Amino acid sequence: MYDEIMKFKLPFADPDEVHIINPLWDASGGSEWRSMNLYTILSRVCKVSLWTEFKPDPSLTEQFPIRRIKPRKLRFPKTGVFIFVGVYFNIGGWVKWARPRRIIIVFNTLDYEAWNERKRFLAKYCRKPIETVYACREMRQDQNNNDIVEHSPIDIERFSMAVPERISPDGQFIIGRLSRDNLLKHHEGDISFYRKLAAQGIVIKIMGGTCLSPDLRDVENVELLPACALDAVSFMHSINCFYYRTAPEYYEAYGRVVLEAMACGLPVVCENRGGYNEFIEHGVNGFKFDTEKDAYEILMNLKNNPELRMNIGRVARITIEKIYSESYLSRLIEHYRQ
Repeated sequence: MYDEIMKFKLPFADPDEVHIINPLWDASGGSEWRSMNLYTILSRVCKVSLWTEFKPDPSLTEQFPIRRIKPRKLRFPKTGVFIFVGVYFNIGGWVKWARPRRIIIVFNTLDYEAWNERKRFLAKYCRKPIETVYACREMRQDQNNNDIVEHSPIDIERFSMAVPERISPDGQFIIGRLSRDNLLKHHEGDISFYRKLAAQGIVIKIMGGTCLSPDLRDVENVELLPACALDAVSFMHSINCFYYRTAPEYYEAYGRVVLEAMACGLPVVCENRGGYNEFIEHGVNGFKFDTEKDAYEILMNLKNNPELRMNIGRVARITIEKIYSESYLSRLIEHYRQ
């Protein structure tokens, strides 16, 4: 198929255009939202396009001008800066007909084998060394290169603080979490943990939790919602506290959903394992735990102390505003435009 392209002269392309490439197939995926928020930020100052080789999520196509890569129609990124967000998807042969000025891989999972394979493949089609953007410091350490760590962009105006204290009509304390609706996003111990919390009258609200239905669908005080059942901001504004841990075999390289919760002024209670932990100062802007016993004590303390919830939430919001300052966003833009 690609040999046919040689019959045609590629149309003019802007050598300074930025192309963001990702499957864009899951509206609840962190890589998808990283791609789209990066698109929004870069659109302020340069020509930028969103591309996918796959069928994108319809809800995303309604919000963003996503372009399908179609080599037969000469529709693919041709020159400029190519940003591949993630290493979990295959890249088609169209790349060999492109002439990128730079290629950047956003490395946001711990699949080093896939990362190295993508670099070897893409290095054939770019004169400059393939650059990497790491999702967190832990992934960057021990790598002898000049690549950078970059925060996943978040629209902190969208994820704004709700009322100072969220109190349901009947005074219930609501713990929530959201993620993709996948068992890897949930710790196996959380089934019994949610039952224990629910027995104390605490409401557990899980968006992206229908995969837990076989064990929790009939448990009083536990509400399981499909991924994207609600707008993420509306969901955050409906809870009092954000709780998060994943399956032991799944490492959350960044965990942007944790920072989105902090942006909404929520106290976060997270397992001490994941890229998000570098932003949480225990007892100051959130909480980290090593054991389930620790998590239970933290959550019960938050349940009984509304003032603590408010104070932690305020500092969490301030932390996010510092992380995503205008000066940081300016540096991010310049990195991709250079």
